[in-house]
Amino acid sequence: MTNTHQYITSNNWSTVKHKETGVPLYQWAVGAVVQKNSDGQCMLYQFILRRDYTGGGTYGTPFFNGINRGSIKAPYGNYIACIEEE
Repeated sequence: MTNTHQYITSNNWSTVKHKETGVPLYQWAVGAVVQKNSDGQCMLYQFILRRDYTGGGTYGTPFFNGINRGSIKAPYGNYIACIEEE
């Protein structure tokens, strides 16, 4: 598979805090990626970006934190029309 398009779909970062202390643990955001399969068909997936809290009100470098296939808001994990760049 090859990625043909990637987009960040979140408008801002969501913060996850420790449930008892309230200390920030990490922030996450989501994006969408179109992958072209070896058979020429394209699929849409949602991915998660994460950045860990490093202390002092700062966060580390964002990193890929996996594909999310459980969303019902968009047809993630389904075939879509391939759009070629001009």
